[in-house]
Amino acid sequence: LNELSYYSEERAIEIFDPIKSYTSFNNVHEKQKNVVLLILESFSSEHIGSLSGKRSFTPFLDSLFEQGLVFKGIANGKRSIEGIPTILSSLPTYTTESFLNGPYAMNQIEGLAKTLSTEGYETAFFHGGRNGTMNFDAYAKSAGFESYFGMNEYPYKEDYDGHWGIWDEEFLIFTENKLNSFKEPFLATVFTLSSHHPYKVPKKYLGKYPNGKHAIQQSIAYTDDALKSFFEAAKKEEWFSNTLFVITADHTSEGVSPMYRNSLGQLSIPIAFYSPNDSLIKTYADRSPVQQADIFPSIVHYLGIEDQIISFG
Repeated sequence: LNELSYYSEERAIEIFDPIKSYTSFNNVHEKQKNVVLLILESFSSEHIGSLSGKRSFTPFLDSLFEQGLVFKGIANGKRSIEGIPTILSSLPTYTTESFLNGPYAMNQIEGLAKTLSTEGYETAFFHGGRNGTMNFDAYAKSAGFESYFGMNEYPYKEDYDGHWGIWDEEFLIFTENKLNSFKEPFLATVFTLSSHHPYKVPKKYLGKYPNGKHAIQQSIAYTDDALKSFFEAAKKEEWFSNTLFVITADHTSEGVSPMYRNSLGQLSIPIAFYSPNDSLIKTYADRSPVQQADIFPSIVHYLGIEDQIISFG
């Protein structure tokens, strides 16, 4: 990239300063909280009844969202390779190439994993796809994640979906079991895959989930059910009550209704924060625009971390 200069450095910082720092608020947590960040493949707001006001394919998420702080969020891109670095490093795509495919992909960058590592967190990235897919494992390493768990690390190859990787249900169970062995506090990023084209569900579940107007809606319902099993298992563990769960999507799917085929609807995703027994995290009426790039600084602020970060949210 050629360096361009439209403003003096001082004027540019007045307009927007990417260097952020936060001070702890009074009721900062007595025990540092774990963070589990769930990034759901193609989970548009359209499929989530509590956000769309339309038919819901996510009964579990609807019930969970009643207990948390939920926004109709805005995705900063239309592809996974744009969404992942934006969510985890607050680094949107500002050029014709995504960061993961660009010439700077191997640069050392800041982000959630590095920031929390300096606070003593164990960090891991989980994705049931083939290792090497879209350079997610290489990005995770450069972003500071200590461990990566992909299809290569998953022990039961019979759970391969025939297209992308391990079915969400089995991989989320595997993830929950791994989390039980982690030392607290920990950061786990989990990126699902079953709601990716060709939108299949396991043969044993054929006919169980509702068919919508688009093929993806059946696989959305399957992943929602898999998330229910993940949370039911996690609730039995000691770390659950001391965890901040952040739930969002990498990007949207194809729109079904006209509202979700326009330029705004095609970027409408959930951004939700849920922490058991925490009165700070609760639903309130706020229609402020919230984007994927806001997730990293929001988590840092919530945890009461006073370190400076670089964030475009």
